[in-house]
Amino acid sequence: ALLKALGSATYSSGNPARSQSSQDNSLPVSLSLVFQNVERFGGDIYFSAVTVMSEIIHKDPTCFPALKELGLPDAFLSSVTAGVIPSCKALICVPNGLGAICLNNQGLEAVRETSALRFLVDTFTSRKYLIPMNDGVVLLANAVEELLRHVQSLRSIGVDIIIEVINKLSSSEEDRNNETAILEEKTDMDTDIEGRDLVSAMDSSVGGSNNEQFSHLSIFHVMVLVHRTMENSETCRLFVEKGGLHALLTLLLRPSITQSSGGMPIALHSTMVFKGFTQHHSTPLARAFCS
Repeated sequence: ALLKALGSATYSSGNPARSQSSQDNSLPVSLSLVFQNVERFGGDIYFSAVTVMSEIIHKDPTCFPALKELGLPDAFLSSVTAGVIPSCKALICVPNGLGAICLNNQGLEAVRETSALRFLVDTFTSRKYLIPMNDGVVLLANAVEELLRHVQSLRSIGVDIIIEVINKLSSSEEDRNNETAILEEKTDMDTDIEGRDLVSAMDSSVGGSNNEQFSHLSIFHVMVLVHRTMENSETCRLFVEKGGLHALLTLLLRPSITQSSGGMPIALHSTMVFKGFTQHHSTPLARAFCS
């Protein structure tokens, strides 16, 4: 609340007392400090700092060069590319921060050069983000959709990243299946009179269950992202043209999804996703099913 109040008071374009004195530099410097030490401050304060930065830029886009000179946009982008902390509030505010920076051409170029949008790859495929994503996947998907809708020059990059996430999940699923087969073969062959292999086998069994749950939740999360972002007709067109339908079907037709009761929520959400594709892309969808 204090950060927001300072932002409104200091950078409001209607503030007659606003000046370019060094005293005005304290807020951007403080925000940069948060971005540079996010592990210490945590997700809630990070969320507030990103929100204040975004509001400052939205209220007065002409202040971006001054913020750039103070290193604020760069500090934020570095906090994103270094890996967003596993916090729901931290994750869901990143697209809004990127969108604010992209209001300036120099900021847009910085977002491109740093590949900041690639934070989505780890967010949707890494185990450490699973719990935050369970809480915030809908809000994050909404924020990504809004970013791609308003910043058209990032739309193609965004679609490429979504497809990369799908392919990575599909590849990880295949790797886990191979590892499970190797473990089962090893368990059948190995014995140990002290029972150590029995314990290992039990641990492997538990790990396999956890892996399956992680896989199902990760796929569900990306289906939420696809469902939301594909509501935009241009984003949907790019997704189809770039081979997204084939990648999506490859992921969803994995035996671990089609032959598991845990895959039911994914199947239900997939129905809504493909219903959207049938309206304008029925022919490519049919080809993808037949291939």
